[in-house]
Amino acid sequence: MWRAGRSTRRAQPALSDSPRRGAPLFIVAPAAIGLAFLVLPLVALLVRAPWTGLPELLSDSQVLTALRLSLECATAATIVSLILGVPLAWVLARLRFPGLGLVRALVTLPLVLPPVVGGLALLLAFGRNGIIGR
Repeated sequence: MWRAGRSTRRAQPALSDSPRRGAPLFIVAPAAIGLAFLVLPLVALLVRAPWTGLPELLSDSQVLTALRLSLECATAATIVSLILGVPLAWVLARLRFPGLGLVRALVTLPLVLPPVVGGLALLLAFGRNGIIGR
């Protein structure tokens, strides 16, 4: 039987009761420049792309080979990330152990390294003459 009673839902707090004001110019100007650095290269790619010759470019055997290789590598990287990354993230989020800070720093390191340095490190570790690649 249904009984009328108090709702168990909590009221959502108001974000702000004061009128919204604009951001200061010293914040908006660098933000706009930063957005331009992100958007302009994408616009340049769209404007300068050879759209009329795209079908014949995409049917080239070398392009198809490169696309297949990219898809295979992306799929393999996703699988490895799921198999190794998710358990590592769980351990870092749930467990406390000596050296936790060092492990977190090592996991974060690839995010702050330039891609060239990361690629060189991977080559030195797993390449034909690398530590593990031999």
